[in-house]
Amino acid sequence: MTRNEFIFSNKLKPRLARHLAFWVMYYIHTIIPNLTDIKISTLTDPELYKNVFYEAIYFLPVFMFSVYFSIYFILPGYLKKRTFSFLILSFLLLAAVTAIACYLISKIYFRSYGSEWNEADVINQAWSKYIGDQIIITGSAIILKIIKDFSLKQRESEILAIENIKSKLQLLKMQMHPRILFECLQNIYNDIDAGTQYAPQMILKLSDLLSYLLYETDVQQIALSKEIKLIENYIELKELEYKKQLEICFKISGDTSTHYITPGLFLPLLEIGIVPFEKLNKVLVIFIELKKINSNLYFHLKNNMDGNQIMASFQSTLDSTKKRLQIFHSNKFRLDVHSSSSSLEINMQLQLNKIISLQNPNIQNDGE
Repeated sequence: MTRNEFIFSNKLKPRLARHLAFWVMYYIHTIIPNLTDIKISTLTDPELYKNVFYEAIYFLPVFMFSVYFSIYFILPGYLKKRTFSFLILSFLLLAAVTAIACYLISKIYFRSYGSEWNEADVINQAWSKYIGDQIIITGSAIILKIIKDFSLKQRESEILAIENIKSKLQLLKMQMHPRILFECLQNIYNDIDAGTQYAPQMILKLSDLLSYLLYETDVQQIALSKEIKLIENYIELKELEYKKQLEICFKISGDTSTHYITPGLFLPLLEIGIVPFEKLNKVLVIFIELKKINSNLYFHLKNNMDGNQIMASFQSTLDSTKKRLQIFHSNKFRLDVHSSSSSLEINMQLQLNKIISLQNPNIQNDGE
């Protein structure tokens, strides 16, 4: 049994262990006032623990009623109704029942010992248990319950936030995959219809690209070297599609073998920069540079097309990319786009971080 299961799980075994641990602490609390002095002989005296055990057992029903009535009736009822009248009346009822119970049990406790006692002894014993022990034990149980419920709420909020992030990412992927697929398939169809020999190579490159998008992007981070391979495949696919109408220069510098990155992060930027216009009135020249310096990664893309026209068509794609960057890299990135009537330039600076985990904690939130 892990610590997390012991504290939060609603399974029978952890719950019993949790409640048993609380009542063991109640027994220890009962021992402490009976230690008149700390001596080895006192601590090892079986009679001490026997007498304390009987005392704890006598008053256990009162404290169990007080604890469970408070955490399962008063506390949930107040949180649901939010009325002080319910809270006050409930505690008055609890106080009346436990006061009478402590008095009656104190009488039974003194009678069982057979020693001399009077009404004052009974009242003192009942008062001590009613005011001192009940407040400490019941108060401790209420505080533990509040802390546990608060922790569960926090953990559930984190899970909801993570699920929200995953939903957004999945939506972004769903928006990206069909667009790339339909565009490539259309180009392959046009190539086959024209009777050229490039269609088989384009199908292979498209297969590699889709394999990456479908199976590699389910993780939160992937090796940077794999992402670079994706860039190379995409560039080769575009070169096959546009043939002599496209010139791409791709440069890489720095060690890219030891870091991780969000998968598919560069693909939307490549889509924007390598514009899929069917009719090009000039050769599309694109310069792409990927540079890694220490833990920073720099991406630079520049082409010779009408940047204003490109951004009018791909603004939503750029916004989706910024959302992904914000989700996974918070404020550790910078993405700038400069467009004009003659060119488009994209610059991204990204601080590479450690692998991010969005695993769901196993949480159960029923019962104490």
